[in-house]
Amino acid sequence: MTADLVIRGARIIDGTGRDAYTADVEVRHGRISRIGHVTDEALQQIDGDGLVLTPGFVDIHTHFDAQLMFEPLCSPSSWHGVTTVVTGNCGFSLAPAKAQDVDFLTQSLARVEGMST
Repeated sequence: MTADLVIRGARIIDGTGRDAYTADVEVRHGRISRIGHVTDEALQQIDGDGLVLTPGFVDIHTHFDAQLMFEPLCSPSSWHGVTTVVTGNCGFSLAPAKAQDVDFLTQSLARVEGMST
């Protein structure tokens, strides 16, 4: 069975803390299926020589709670390899919130970020 994608010869930083290494990465059905020396063909192949391949990054300090309403791609984070964000503003967020707390939260965020209410 042919892989969907093989990235060949990329410098791998796998997030485990071990030293970077050069390898091929095979993807099948949207998941990494093999890392190492892949000789099989694929529907798509990318020359990874000179490139660094890492897992997605998790951004735990964002200001996206309001931005998501008008710019759902969270750029530029997604342009820099961020695949998961913890929304909020420095750990402060508008939601989820109890109905009786919404006005207070909105006013606080307006003061902190200079946003209109």
